[in-house]
Amino acid sequence: MPGTAWKCYRCNLSFRSEETARMHRQISSHSVTKVRAIEA
Repeated sequence: MPGTAWKCYRCNLSFRSEETARMHRQISSHSVTKVRAIEA
C-alpha cells in the first residue's frame, strides 16, 4: 500500500513525518521532496 514520505536526495534520507522533514529543511537548508513510499 503506497504512503507518503519526504526525501532529501542530497543526504539520501527519507522521512515519514512532514514535521520531521520540515525540521530537516530548516536545519540543513536542503530541499525535501514529497514522494510516494511503498510500504511492505
